[in-house]
Amino acid sequence: EFRRVLFRSASFSISGTPGVGNTLTAVQLSDDPDGNGSFTYDWQTSSNGSSWSSVGAGPSYAITAADEGRSLRLQVRYQDAQGFMESVTPASITVPLLPTLAIQANNPAQAEGSLGSTPFGFTISRSGDLSVTSLVSWAVSGSGSAPASALDFVGGQLPSGKAVFAPGDASLQISVPVLADTLVEPDETYAVTLFAPNGAHVTDAASSAQSQILNDDQPAPPTYSFNLSPSLVFEGSTLAVSVSTTNVAQGTRSEEHTSELQSPCNLVCRLLLEK
Repeated sequence: EFRRVLFRSASFSISGTPGVGNTLTAVQLSDDPDGNGSFTYDWQTSSNGSSWSSVGAGPSYAITAADEGRSLRLQVRYQDAQGFMESVTPASITVPLLPTLAIQANNPAQAEGSLGSTPFGFTISRSGDLSVTSLVSWAVSGSGSAPASALDFVGGQLPSGKAVFAPGDASLQISVPVLADTLVEPDETYAVTLFAPNGAHVTDAASSAQSQILNDDQPAPPTYSFNLSPSLVFEGSTLAVSVSTTNVAQGTRSEEHTSELQSPCNLVCRLLLEK
C-alpha cells in the first residue's frame, strides 16, 4: 500500500536546467521521520501532463531531443523503516523547445580587393531557449549564373567550419576569406549553408545566405603607336601611316593608310579602326 502524506515522507527536488543535453539530478531535501529506506528513481515524461511514460532511472537523468517541449517529472519510491511504501513526486518541469538558428550575410555584395585576402562576414543568430549549448556546421558553395569556385578563396578550397554557441549566446560571427586578385572577371556569387545542427534547429528558409564577390579590377587601357614612312617627304609626295595597337578589344584591327602631302602645314591622315 502506498501513502502520499508528504509531511510523513522524505522530500525531494530536481536540480539542473531543463534543456536538451543538460542533466537533471534528484536532490533529497529532508528525511522520512519514520526512517529512510532504499530509494528508487523513475523519470517520466508527458505530452499532455496527465499521461506519463518512464524514460529513465537513477538519481540523474540526461535530457534528450525526444523530451523537447514535453513535461518531465520524477517519482521517488521507497519503503520506510516502519514498512510503509512511500512515493514522492516533486513538481514537474517543462523541457523548452530547442533554439532556432538563421544565417545572414553582413554585406550582400563586397569588392574582392587586389592584395592578400578580403574577409566576408556572416551572422548566425539564435532565438528561443538560449540556456543550452548549440553547434552547427557551415560550408561554402558556388551559386547563381556566375558561381564562385575554390580558386576564389584563400587556400584554393571552399571554406567550411563549425559554429559553437555557449549558453547565453544569441549570435556568432563567421568570416569567409575571399582571395584578392588583379584579374578582370565577372561578379561571382556563393552561398554559406548551415547543416548538421546539434542542440538547435535550422529551418530551410533560414539555412543559407548568399554574398556576391564584386570585381574591382579594370582592363589595361588601349594604346596606339604610329609609324610614318618615309620619315622625310616633300610636298606632293605620299606619306604612309601605320597604326599599331595593344589592349584593344578582340575584333579590332589596325590598317595602313596613305595620304598625299598637300602642304608642309596641312597633313590629313584618316585612321580607321573597325570592329
